[in-house]
Amino acid sequence: MSITINNYSFTPVAYNIAEENNIPFEVGIATLTIIPNEGYTATASDFSIDPSFYNQYVSTVTFTQSGLNVICNVTFLPDATMPSSNVTIPLCVVGEGNVNALPISGTFTANVNAGVIGNGAETDTPYSASGLEGTEVSLFTRSYSAPSGMFIASSAPQMVVGNQSNYTFETTNTFDALGNITTISYDFKYLFPGVGVSGDKINIKGINVYALRLPQPSEVTGYSTLPVFMQFSGGNFSWNVFGVDGASFSASMTDGVDTVTIATNAIIGTGGVSTQTIEFPTYSGATHKDWTLTLTGDLQSPFSQANPATIRQYAANVTTLTASSANGIVGFTPILSTLPALQQYATPMVYPVSWNLSVPAGTIISERQPIVYDVTEVISIFAGADGSQSNVSSLNINNLVALYGSLQVGDRFNVNAPLTTFGQAPFPYEVTAVNSSTNISVSPNITVTDEDGLRFYRTNGTAFSLTNATFTQVDNQNITLDFNLETSATGDVSTTLTLDLDNIISFAPAVSCSATIPSGGVGVTDNSVALDPAGGIVCFLVDPIGVPDKFEIIHGNANGTKVATSGMNTTGNSGPFDNTFGTESTNVVPSVIEATNTLQFIGTDKDPIDTRQTEFNTATGETIATMQPGGTGVIYKQVLWWEYTAADYVTNSNATFRATGPTGTGWNALRVCFP
Repeated sequence: MSITINNYSFTPVAYNIAEENNIPFEVGIATLTIIPNEGYTATASDFSIDPSFYNQYVSTVTFTQSGLNVICNVTFLPDATMPSSNVTIPLCVVGEGNVNALPISGTFTANVNAGVIGNGAETDTPYSASGLEGTEVSLFTRSYSAPSGMFIASSAPQMVVGNQSNYTFETTNTFDALGNITTISYDFKYLFPGVGVSGDKINIKGINVYALRLPQPSEVTGYSTLPVFMQFSGGNFSWNVFGVDGASFSASMTDGVDTVTIATNAIIGTGGVSTQTIEFPTYSGATHKDWTLTLTGDLQSPFSQANPATIRQYAANVTTLTASSANGIVGFTPILSTLPALQQYATPMVYPVSWNLSVPAGTIISERQPIVYDVTEVISIFAGADGSQSNVSSLNINNLVALYGSLQVGDRFNVNAPLTTFGQAPFPYEVTAVNSSTNISVSPNITVTDEDGLRFYRTNGTAFSLTNATFTQVDNQNITLDFNLETSATGDVSTTLTLDLDNIISFAPAVSCSATIPSGGVGVTDNSVALDPAGGIVCFLVDPIGVPDKFEIIHGNANGTKVATSGMNTTGNSGPFDNTFGTESTNVVPSVIEATNTLQFIGTDKDPIDTRQTEFNTATGETIATMQPGGTGVIYKQVLWWEYTAADYVTNSNATFRATGPTGTGWNALRVCFP
């Protein structure tokens, strides 16, 4: 089990050494790997063994760098000998992981027209910086000025790619005596979240200079950057409107039903700005709504910024974890995680889950711990654009790779998203139809170039993991599953995640008296028999139909005790048992040749099969009168039985009928019951 201390983790190592054997000869040098926690680095020179450390078996302890990790090497004394009891060597390590600076990188584009003084036009000028989570840095600055006798106007900086909430675009304007802007300076700042980011894009669409006009009535010339989106909780947002002293304006926003008044006949002050408060109400809807903000009054014509402007307000993001089972497993209660939309969490939000799972008939047993790909909505699908396509609703694709899942209507995707935003919402496009393996319908219309990369998602941006899973077998029909749902990111739409229990829990259906069992084909097929508290006989007639098959009765679940087996011998059915093929926990499937060469596999392709009717009658006192019961036309080849007691029932109240067959097999089985 991994141990975490001092911002790093390591896993203890253990060795099995016979008593009086030389430890360094058996082990060599023992190594432990020190792994830094996310957001930290581990450096070998920062680690040492405490000077007071002493152990009778240890010679030296050294630390070496291995990539991002540190290897702790323990060298044993040459004559160190294993005693008769276990030895635990606790290492007193001095050192810790250091905080790792997070990177930010992106590009800046500015459309600067002729005549502007200062920084000129730019296209994808790179910027980068690094810092610690929660700190703010200045990425770069730009300044643009108008020549004498002119003034300058600029569109506000816009995030083309990236999370607007991490950025601050500080604008400083210089005015002439008439209130005209002569210089615009931008300071682009960045607040580091909990993860590194790359591939962001910042654009300024237009910066231009104009000839000074004769004194005219005061005008509103622009406004400060509006939020890209708002959370469901709403809140107050401080907003600046710029212009010439004395200009009047009004502002309001509406969602089509409700209207929020921001300002009525407000006046630009002597500083060229009027500060207003936008009050966003709480949104209790299911998805999102769009606020349309409109500015009126003494507006400059043409007005350089969007008017009206749109601000999207998202609903609370509800991630629901439920489960499904085609085998009738019940007992799972949906778990809800309610968080703000479009959030990233350096430390995941943890939701404990405890499900008491059961089946009304048959038996269940845990197979393995759940993983994210056991959730039906988790997909891994990639494709490329097949040629350049402009403003199309039907998109040609190629190189489709569906590692998990297949394309479905409703899948959402992005184009050329950087790996740092893998799976993050919002997604600009949605699949509206899957027309073929090389063509899909999408909304809205899309423009792509040849081999643009497409990544498809079904979780709407929810990033999660399933951790610390444990199974507790209560009885044959009941299992308790405990685990944690850990949410590290939320999407823009509430999402239901469905854990497929059949992937992690095996189910053996109950077989009743006089019931036939259809062939399960290649591999292992299990069926369950409920035992009688007073004792009794579990009996099956089996027919391998040519290709050899093995039939077994197991007391308990599939990993219980084998009590009966088919076989080509005539010495009864209580062994010897084949524990190579079709045996928990490996469940190896034999080839036809291997099945043919294994005594416990019977088939008409082998020698004649003894029915074991005589052995059964002698052992149980009951009679199998015919191997063709009921005139069904099936002639069964062998009797398989187990006579059990009341004490056996107390040990485990269930038995498992297991059939194992190779490729090409087919078989019949009939349960026979006695009064």
